[in-house]
This record gives sequence, C-alpha cells and structure tokens, in this order.
Amino acid sequence: MQNQRNLKTIELINFDLNQINLAPIFDDVMEQTLKSCNVPYAFIQIINPQNTLPLVKAKIGFDGEVSYNYSIANRLTDNDNFFQVEDITTKKAFEDKTSPLASNQIHFYASAPLISVKGDLLGHLIIMDTEAKLLDDTQISFLNLLAKNAAVQFELVKKNDQFDRILEIYALISETNPDIIFAKDREFKIIHANSAFINLYPKESRDKIIGYTTVEGYKKKDTAVFLEQDIIAFEKGMSEVIEKVAFPSGETKTLFTTKKRFKSANGEDYILGIGRDITENEKLISLLKKSNKDLDEFAYSASHDLKSPLNAIENLIDWIEEDTEGKLDEDSQEHFRLIKKRVGRMRRLVEDLLSYSKIERCGQEIDKLSLQAVVTDCLYLLNMPEEFTINTQDITVFLPKIPLEMILTNLLSNAIKHHTSKSGIIDVTCIEQPNSYQLSITDDGPGIDPKYHEKIFKRFNKLASKDEIEGSGLGLSMVQKAINFYDGTIRIESEEGKGCKFIIDWPKVNKAS
Repeated sequence: MQNQRNLKTIELINFDLNQINLAPIFDDVMEQTLKSCNVPYAFIQIINPQNTLPLVKAKIGFDGEVSYNYSIANRLTDNDNFFQVEDITTKKAFEDKTSPLASNQIHFYASAPLISVKGDLLGHLIIMDTEAKLLDDTQISFLNLLAKNAAVQFELVKKNDQFDRILEIYALISETNPDIIFAKDREFKIIHANSAFINLYPKESRDKIIGYTTVEGYKKKDTAVFLEQDIIAFEKGMSEVIEKVAFPSGETKTLFTTKKRFKSANGEDYILGIGRDITENEKLISLLKKSNKDLDEFAYSASHDLKSPLNAIENLIDWIEEDTEGKLDEDSQEHFRLIKKRVGRMRRLVEDLLSYSKIERCGQEIDKLSLQAVVTDCLYLLNMPEEFTINTQDITVFLPKIPLEMILTNLLSNAIKHHTSKSGIIDVTCIEQPNSYQLSITDDGPGIDPKYHEKIFKRFNKLASKDEIEGSGLGLSMVQKAINFYDGTIRIESEEGKGCKFIIDWPKVNKAS
C-alpha cells in the first residue's frame, strides 16, 4: 500500500487562479515531461481553493480544451503520491469514464503530485498515452522531479502576486495618507516619500528628493540640526518630536514627527518617518491658552478692583449703624444684618475669585513639609469651634506649600461649615505611594448623596441655600482646579448620613534639596 498523508490545500489571500496565466512558466516542464516519459499527452491541474474542481493551467499534445469534469484525474485529485495505471480500460473503476480526448482512447495514465515546501498539496502533473505501458524507475524519478519543479515555480508566482498586491495596498495607504511619510538610509538619503511629503517641495525641486538628503548645500552647522532626530532614531531605535519645519515651498508647518529604525531583508538599517501636521492644533491651543490667560487676568483684576468699593460699603454700613443705634425698629435692624451678610458673602466671592485666578500662578516649587504643621497653619485661618477634633498624621511630604494649604483649608472649612452638630471629628491622613501621595480628609458629618458627587465640584454650585450656609460655591472647584494643575485627581466617598471622605492623589515630582 502507498503511504498517505493528510495534506491541506494552500490558500493565498486575494490569489485568483482564473486571473493568472501559468502556462508560460510551465512550458519547459511540459516539454521535458513528454520527452522523458515518452508520452503524447501531459497537463498540469492546480487545486482551486474557491472551487471543488481543479483548474487545468498548462497542457501539451491536446488540440482542444482539457475539461477536468471528464478527466480520469477526477478520481485522483487527493492522491499525494506518484500513481500510474498500465491500462485503464481493464479497470472497472474507470470503464464508465469518458476520455478527455475527442477521438482517442486512453490506456496509460500516470500522475505526480505538486507538493509545496510546507507539505501542502497544490495539484498534479498528469501524463497519458493511447498505448498500455508502465514507466520505469528513472522515468518515475524524473516525473516526480518535474512535478517538484512545477510546484516551486507555481509557489513563486503566487508569492510574487501576493507581494505585488501588498505593495499596491501599501502604496495606496501611503499615497492617500495626509501625514507625510518617508524612509531614509544610513546616509540620511530619502529612499521613499509619499505625495504629501513631495508636494511640500516646489515642482522644480521634486526630482531632488528621492536619493537625496534634501540638505545638500546646507552649512555643516545647519545640517547637524536638521538631522539631529534622524541620528537619535538610528542610535536609539526611535525618536519623537514636535518641530517647526520651514519647507522649500515657503510653508512653515508644525509637525509631530515619529521616526523608527527598521532593518531590511539584508540586515541594513533604515528609518521610517511619519510627520503629522498639527499646525492648526497648535494655533488653537495657543488661542485657548491666551483666552484662558485673559480670563484669569480679568478675574484677577475684577476681583482686585471690587475690593475697594466693598470696603467702602462695609464702612458706610458701620457708620449708619453707629448713627442710628437705638433708633431703628427690629425690622430695620434685621435689614441691616442681611445687608452686612450679603456684603460679607460678596467679599468671600471676590476673595475666592482672586484665589481661583491665582492657582496657575503658584508654580511648581516643591517644599519639604510636615503635614501636621500645614494643617495647624490652616486651622489658624478658620473660625473652628473648640468642640471639633482634628487628627493629623505626622508625615513629611514634598509638595508645593501654597496650593496644599489652599486645598486643605477649603476641605477643612467645608467639613466644619457643613457639619450638623456643634462637635465633630476630622481626620487628615496621607499614604505615600511609589509615584504619588494619597491624602484623605474624612469627617463624621451629614454626608452627601452619591447623586450630588459630581455636582459639588462645579463652580458656584451649592447644595445648601445661600442664606443657610455661607460661601461662594467656588471652594471645591478651586480644589479640583489646583489638583488638576498638578496632574492629580480628587474624588469623594460618601453616603447621606455617613460622613464624607475626600481622597486626593497627588503625583510626586523631584524632591526639594
């Protein structure tokens, strides 16, 4: 018995056998087959992945088409070993088969499989004769060798076709991409550039791009600056930079450029560069920064300028109260108390606006601080009832002092101000983590319903009425803005009636010396 192997049909994506003319590459195989095996007919059938029937892709000795449907080979497609029949007319298994030739009766039949280098069955090299015969060992070896040669040639065609299609796809991606794409060799010469790159040069200069560094004629000093990122990419494997580039076309663009080193098939180093045009993004960012700066300066100026008239109003109210002492009825006195209360609220709003506008002016200076000492300083600024207990962890932190004081003062003030009892306990703790400090301010107050957790950080949002609880509604938004400025986060854990816990994650920076 012949040894049988389980072979799978090889398939290549987008490879269409019907569109490929394989006959020319098999011409020599066909001629050598007829000579070496001394037969009048030969053809090569290739297994078609898209169809149950193989396709005849080369033939010799036939006047017309060879139809696989009527071929004796229909019964032998899955055979992966050499196969021959001396006289098929004596085999009952084939007596009902119609000859693929119009007028000649076939007697001898033989086939050799086309096997890929991976062991996949590709098709068969088939020979036939009108005489009964058998091939000798030399002829069998030669037929198998020719089948192997045909398999190698067929695989090369498939791989070349696949490679061409991949190149077409890459070219399409490169040409339709708005980013500038280029590749350079070790001498910094451009070996590939897409249209987005080439179109940045005047028409008369475009023939000086491929094969050139585009800095020919630059001074040595200028060339070194221009090629700096290329050198980094070759040495370190990759470089990323935001750069302003003046192109010969007269355009100046801001690009986010990534350059990555890669090796060719022969082991040579190249770099692939992709530059994304972020000119408009940078303009928008610049405008937003200017707008934010203008808003901050306006808030600073407005709040600063409002202090003087507020002081005058407070003084005027004090004078009127002194002049009318004992002369006003209860309603009028209550009206004066409300006026003073509203003026006080206005003062706090102005001061908070001033603080809010100053947050980003605090800078990044880091101080070596005792958390306990900072909390003590904060409490001096608050009108804290003696019945409240503040527990502070004694730990050294390296953080900017002014923002930390502002944040803790606001959170401690809220814990005291919103407490529903005359006494309470507030815990200030800190856990040092590898890359950050986790500060927690926990109170035993009335708590906050989870549905309000996001709302409390918005400017001018207050859960209690203005006359019930004093404040501007800016406190927690200032805290969040300050934390965000230092790339940190703040979150709340609280339920109604179960106290509040504010958790701050503050990234570490270089420690103060």
